Amino acid sequence: MTAPGATGKAHATARDDPSLVLLSTLAFARLRHGLPIWATLVPPLAMGALLALTVFTTPASARDQVWDHWLGLTLYLWAALTPMSAGLYAIGTQQADEDAKRVIYAYAFPRHRLLIAAVATITALWAASALLLTALIFVAALVCGAPADALGRVWRI
Repeated sequence: MTAPGATGKAHATARDDPSLVLLSTLAFARLRHGLPIWATLVPPLAMGALLALTVFTTPASARDQVWDHWLGLTLYLWAALTPMSAGLYAIGTQQADEDAKRVIYAYAFPRHRLLIAAVATITALWAASALLLTALIFVAALVCGAPADALGRVWRI
């Protein structure tokens, strides 16, 4: 953006221009404590523990049926949990440090970049949660002794 100077020539106006990576890093720094981190870690750990407990306590003869039923139920619960997690992340974002927001809003840059950075951060947190659940399911499948069967069931569903 340019503005006419005293001599009549156009010169660039001062404007802060933080990158989206920096804004996402700041958003993550504000969200790494409290509700968002618990909403990222607890659901996959609880669902993975429930699946592993169910699979490991089942006799080997009925394990395929348990995998069919409980893996489908775990993935169904994950699909139902996703919109609820988005709401929890939104609450956590709203409750984030207000002093940091005041400082950020004092700088001159487009405000939509803050929204994009917050969405990118929340998406990264949810993706980490989904990867944690996937890793726990595969660990349970490896320990159970049927990783190929479990992998086939995951891709079939």
